[in-house]
Amino acid sequence: MMLLWLVVQTDLALLNNFKRVRNFDRTDVVLLRNLLEFCERFVTTPHILAETDNFIDQAPTYRRNDLRVNLRRFDRFRRRSA
Repeated sequence: MMLLWLVVQTDLALLNNFKRVRNFDRTDVVLLRNLLEFCERFVTTPHILAETDNFIDQAPTYRRNDLRVNLRRFDRFRRRSA
């Protein structure tokens, strides 16, 4: 879900050409957004962040940097909110 959230924040077109999120569609994105809308903060573990970064390595080259920027933003936001 973390990877899907990053893709949604970065480029929805990745749903079609990034193997790790190809099984999701725009309906899933709407469901995820609706679910997260009620969350005041997000909590994760270092392991989830590391695995998400590993999955980013498999993203199309032209979007890896943008995905990592959004991952860093999430991590900074998470640390301030905790």
